[in-house]
Amino acid sequence: MTAQKIKIRVARIARIEIAEQSAYYREKAGEELSNRWRTSVNRAIQSLRILPERGAPAKASLPELAGLRMLHLEGFPKHLVFYVYDGNIPQVDILSVVHGARDLSALLRDPSE
Repeated sequence: MTAQKIKIRVARIARIEIAEQSAYYREKAGEELSNRWRTSVNRAIQSLRILPERGAPAKASLPELAGLRMLHLEGFPKHLVFYVYDGNIPQVDILSVVHGARDLSALLRDPSE
């Protein structure tokens, strides 16, 4: 039996967060840190193709985070990749890539509310 290929879908806001953090690191510390950031993000996201359940379930105490998983970035342990994977379809949806000190429930709340 062949394993299904997991598709990765990165939300627009997550792409913006990644780019903004990269630009911040480039401005404050230089190109090397910016490149390390992008490499860490890319590796974390690509690792979800192989093991999509590797991230821990998000804090259950926040209703906005129910069903979400989070993955720490190697080399940037305070940054988190928030994603959804339910196992019924071969797809991981990356919703956000942020520093853990941010108001996570506000960041991940449905904007249509």
